[in-house]
Amino acid sequence: MPTMNNIQIFHSYKNSVSLYWNSDTHEYRIIRDNQIWFESGPFVIHFNQTYYSSAPEQEIMPMLPLYLIEQYQKIGNDVIFGLFNKLSLRWSYINTTNNFIWETSFKIFQEQSIILFEQYFPVDLNGMSQGNVRDTFKYVSTAFPRFKVSFNETDQYLIDQLGHFTFLDAWDLNMRGIGLKNVFNGGLYSGNPLLLYNLTKLDSNIILSSLTNFMTNFQTRSPSLNYHLSCGLHGRIHQIEQSFSLTTILLASQSKQGINQIINLWGKLMLQYYGKEHVKEQKDFHNDFYVSKLGYYTDTGAYYWYNKEANLTYEQTFIKLKEYHLKEHIPIQYYELDSYWYYKQNNNTGEHGGIKLYEPRPDVFPNGIEILQREILKTPLIVHHKYYSTDNLYQNKYQFLNGSDGKVSLPLEQIFFNKIFSQIKQWGVEILIQDWLSSVYEDMPDSSWDIHTAREYHLHLAEGSKQAGIKLIYCMPLIPDIIETLENTQVHYMRVSDDYSENINQWNIGRVSIITWAIGIIPFKDTFWTTSIQPQSPYGNFTEPNVQLNALIALMSL
Repeated sequence: MPTMNNIQIFHSYKNSVSLYWNSDTHEYRIIRDNQIWFESGPFVIHFNQTYYSSAPEQEIMPMLPLYLIEQYQKIGNDVIFGLFNKLSLRWSYINTTNNFIWETSFKIFQEQSIILFEQYFPVDLNGMSQGNVRDTFKYVSTAFPRFKVSFNETDQYLIDQLGHFTFLDAWDLNMRGIGLKNVFNGGLYSGNPLLLYNLTKLDSNIILSSLTNFMTNFQTRSPSLNYHLSCGLHGRIHQIEQSFSLTTILLASQSKQGINQIINLWGKLMLQYYGKEHVKEQKDFHNDFYVSKLGYYTDTGAYYWYNKEANLTYEQTFIKLKEYHLKEHIPIQYYELDSYWYYKQNNNTGEHGGIKLYEPRPDVFPNGIEILQREILKTPLIVHHKYYSTDNLYQNKYQFLNGSDGKVSLPLEQIFFNKIFSQIKQWGVEILIQDWLSSVYEDMPDSSWDIHTAREYHLHLAEGSKQAGIKLIYCMPLIPDIIETLENTQVHYMRVSDDYSENINQWNIGRVSIITWAIGIIPFKDTFWTTSIQPQSPYGNFTEPNVQLNALIALMSL
């Protein structure tokens, strides 16, 4: 690695991307195509309710000095990414050489066009939270890497001239644009992964994303950090424990690797890192009934969503429905049972409220779901599952975390998840829809206060469903939930559209599907009407103008 004027230069594979580190100013640059793609902002950490910065004079709000007390280098070999050069920096809020509280490292790889940005915490840190409202997810308590974005008209950075492609809000179709200044916030709803590309040379691009601890490791334009693009611990975490770490990955394209190719390469590397197989590589992929067969849904927008035939139970309605499908030779190979069948908060019989008891109500399925599956439908079942209510009936036996908002309760023990999945497997269920994933963070502040709870929720789902042999559909996921599937081998499918409704663009899932497919998950749109007009529909005068288009997208996405 060459050195000039106290600047160390580290090149990745084929010089695709390079790191320039200035040991005097503590600034760094990311170079590709002989241009400065990223120019660093100061290193920042927030704890003890205090901000510390490596350059307080550059910040828009008061901060105390953060001191670089040690710098060292090493070489190594990563089992996934290969040989690397590593530059590590140790920081302290006290100007002494024996009390570092944060270590930041660059890993520049020689066999991949990759730079990793690692954060390591050698001691417990408290007082990190920056608030408890939802907007706090736009803040980070640690910033590394941190890249400058224009804050006013006098600032000029190349990043403001690059095209971007990323998630923007839950189902927003505007996933692409130019620059980050006016459209990109990041945080809970957008920006991970973030693809930046040269508008005149599409095979010149870079992807930036979390590599570890997805539920806490965010990418955002933090308001407290000059709205720079900042990667690190989200602002609602209260404290972290000794030896905790975060890693962000930067992947640069090679020649002739356009947008689709680099996203697929990123996904392939992420899957390799977590030892997860892409669904298309699994031996039963082409025989998967959800992929290859016709099914019948009763979720939001469907004719029988909280709507049964007059004077009949849902069980009797399904009997009539099955008879009709057989009579008309419609080869329905599975049925979906939505949230109308189980008990909800405050004994609510409508769609609202969390799960109070995950058992079929006798006024819905008087003989139970097992009889419905075995003797009436005689096909695999898909069932709906959402968050639990704070008045759920399982709390006398299992440990739950009740949200301070009074809405969401999170089961904390693996044994509870094992019970639920084992129970529904006996009913003939093959796939569970984990819906309302957004509520774990949006409607339950408590789950975001520590570094474990939200991630462990996903891991419990993974283990419970794996033991029972049940596949998962993720629905209404936030950005961290989507990437967290890399640690969950049972998530095979993800609904990437909004609920079926009067929204005529609900079929438009092409862009978001690129990212979900890259990380090994089958994307699909929500259900749809197969005829334009449904007699006596519970949705008033709604008609479906795009039956053939919806059918085509449904067919192509599965």
